Amino acid sequence: MKKLLLVLAFLGAFALIQAQTGEEDYYAAENDQHSSDGTATEIISVDPIIVAEITGSVDPAVNDASSSTPDMDMTASMDASYTEYQTKINIPLWYRWRDFSFNASVPYYIVKKQPLFAEVLETSGLGDISIGAAYGKYLEQYSTYLSVNATVKLPTGDEENTEKDEWGNPFPIPLGSGSTDISGSISGFYFMDAFTFKSNILYKMNGTYETELGDGSKVETDIGDLFLFTAGADYRWEYRLTFGLEFVYGNHMASEIEGTDQKNGLQYMDIDPSLKYSISLFEFVLGAKIPVYTELETYDTWTPESDQKGRSVVINFRTNYRIF
Repeated sequence: MKKLLLVLAFLGAFALIQAQTGEEDYYAAENDQHSSDGTATEIISVDPIIVAEITGSVDPAVNDASSSTPDMDMTASMDASYTEYQTKINIPLWYRWRDFSFNASVPYYIVKKQPLFAEVLETSGLGDISIGAAYGKYLEQYSTYLSVNATVKLPTGDEENTEKDEWGNPFPIPLGSGSTDISGSISGFYFMDAFTFKSNILYKMNGTYETELGDGSKVETDIGDLFLFTAGADYRWEYRLTFGLEFVYGNHMASEIEGTDQKNGLQYMDIDPSLKYSISLFEFVLGAKIPVYTELETYDTWTPESDQKGRSVVINFRTNYRIF
């Protein structure tokens, strides 16, 4: 057991170091909405609490240690993402009461960078908070669990945040989108012995925001909507280990900017392998996002096509703690 914990700890540390030191094209990172969209990422990457109980993947000591009941659960998580251009921590919270569950996600940028021609500006602060609710039902005779989720992303991050360069000129480094976005999703889980097959369909209606120009006038941007589809399976092995593999298809539709014909739509496909380990009240998740296809619709003609489409492999580490 101690050796297994040491291996998991080493893998987690290695993953964070690799993600922090790995190079990622800035242009692609800014246009990869799947990576930066906390609302969508939380919904598709976190299974409902009750799924762990149905599959029996929770440590049997959890119920005794937390005095929990089948009618009520609460889980807090912490995940950190490190790239060349930002260091971000996210705190998701999940609470279930019978067939209903409620969630919140609080992101904080420890460092967010904006490269300029001669220097790199940095800022930090709170991002856009998301809150949501879901309803799920276990159909025991079909070994199936179905759930629907609705989430709202609030514009709590400062979309007008600026930092000054060495000459005192302000440059925008937004901490939020400045828009209120609404998303809905439908998830399905089918349980068969040690396997759990799952899929999710999500549609996110992004809002609008205004940008003030130098002459004092304002331009409104209608952010393009987002469609996500995921399908995959988990396999529960010995030593409380679960191996997972998911296929992800995303389509971030082009934004509409007042007075321009800008195109910034993005379609992509990813493969997401994962490894989960549960012990007592904790669950550790080590995963990766491996891009296999990217198609960027852009009006940009001065950036090389290879840079526009390049998306790097991202390694993630997450810790879930079941409060009760």
